[in-house]
Amino acid sequence: HPRVRRQRQMCIRDSSYDWLKKRDMSFTTSFSAAYNKNEIKKVDYEPTDALDMMREPTSNYKMGDTYNSLYAYRYAGLTATGDPSVYDENGNVISIEQVRNVNAVVCVGQLTPKWNGALQLDFRWKGLNVFAKVVYYTGHALRDDVVTLYDPYNAIEGGAIHEDISRRWTPEHTDTDIPAMGLHTNCLLYTSPSPRDRSLSR
Repeated sequence: HPRVRRQRQMCIRDSSYDWLKKRDMSFTTSFSAAYNKNEIKKVDYEPTDALDMMREPTSNYKMGDTYNSLYAYRYAGLTATGDPSVYDENGNVISIEQVRNVNAVVCVGQLTPKWNGALQLDFRWKGLNVFAKVVYYTGHALRDDVVTLYDPYNAIEGGAIHEDISRRWTPEHTDTDIPAMGLHTNCLLYTSPSPRDRSLSR
């Protein structure tokens, strides 16, 4: 387990304001916010496999990173034959072969939101109470889904093929970022273009 520097949180809890407060009617807003920041100061176990760092970041991490970091290969684009490629730990472009050295991956974000909070509106009129609440999370990232265009080990379920198959690399269509058909495109899931900001409010 990592020794993590104490989390610093700036919190505003139940900060509310009464815009209207009468016997039969009232309107109140409430706002809360929390900020989360941490850093791994010491590790007792050094990861030995890049895939473990990307698949299980809560158990495989590097000193100085944020706990629950998102790791990824540095994407090198498609090769001249349409194969996806990444950079290894020495900066060499590698395609098809697995890259397992932990120095080949970089931290591209964190899975835990840095900011989260909520805004609530409360309206009361006589015996009627109405409220609305908006929550938000921001400052974190998740991996984009990468659709497998073709899997040689399994039949395509139900005959469904993703529409991106029409944009795949072919000798006649090289201006694309979709690999040639017949590859395990899931390898793109662990490359640096895959993580996306996942801020949301609802």
